[in-house]
Order: sequence, then structure tokens, then C-alpha cells
Amino acid sequence: MRIRHLFFCAALVAVAMGLSSCAQTDLSRIEGEWRLFYTNHLNDPNIYIYEFTADDELIVTRFPFPTDANPNPDPQVIGRGKYERKAEFLDAVITIYEVITQNSALHAQLSSCCMGEERADWEILKINNEVLQIGTPDAGGYVMREFTREN
Repeated sequence: MRIRHLFFCAALVAVAMGLSSCAQTDLSRIEGEWRLFYTNHLNDPNIYIYEFTADDELIVTRFPFPTDANPNPDPQVIGRGKYERKAEFLDAVITIYEVITQNSALHAQLSSCCMGEERADWEILKINNEVLQIGTPDAGGYVMREFTREN
């Protein structure tokens, strides 16, 4: 009976470690450039690229929508910050902090309610070679952001 109990406990520990390592694997995929799929403000035609660098810096670049007056607008870095990756049991989490920007659209994308303390924990809901979905609780609701990988 005692041996069976020990095997059961060992199996639970192995499963928990395996699930935690899955979250860790997901965390390594965050590096690179991600295009925000921005559905909250359909009147904003600009493209936003979030770059998660290997040295844990977040760089947000806006690519303005071309117009007749400016068919080739220059991209603009509209925000810089830092991020941390961490695994919390079954969840992979990205903490975004120390974001410096003069752009109100960027704060809306990061959800200024969530950034109230200048930090926001975003749970990785899905990540693969093409899609990144993150979410965070916000003022009684839940905010989600979806990105596609830039190549």
C-alpha cells in the first residue's frame, strides 16, 4: 500500500514538472516580432509590431497606413519597455513593465487599466510559430491581445 502511494506521488510530481516545462518551452517562443491583430479600434489603420528581444526588451513600432499624400511613411518606435518571462505552475506569463511612450494608442493596446501600477502580467493563452494570444484580468473583465508572427 505504501509503495503504491509513493508511485502515485512520484507520478503526480512528474506530470507537474512536465506541464511546467511545457510552459517554459512556450516562454522561449516569445522572442521575435509580432504584429498586433488590433480589433478594439477598427478606425486605427496603422500596423503595430511588438518586438520581444533576446535581452528582455520590448520595442513597439508603428507603421503608419500609406496615404496619397504620404505613400511611403516612415515607421516610428512609439514605445520601449522591459518584459520578464515566468512559468507559474501550468501558466506561462509575460510581465511587461517600465514602458516609456508618449503614445496614447500604445497605452490602450497594453490596457492602461492593467498598467496602472506600471506593470502588467499577461498570461500566454496560445503560442506557436504563427499566433500569440495573451490575456489579463482588467477592471472586472478580461483583456486579450492577439498577434501574428512577422517573418
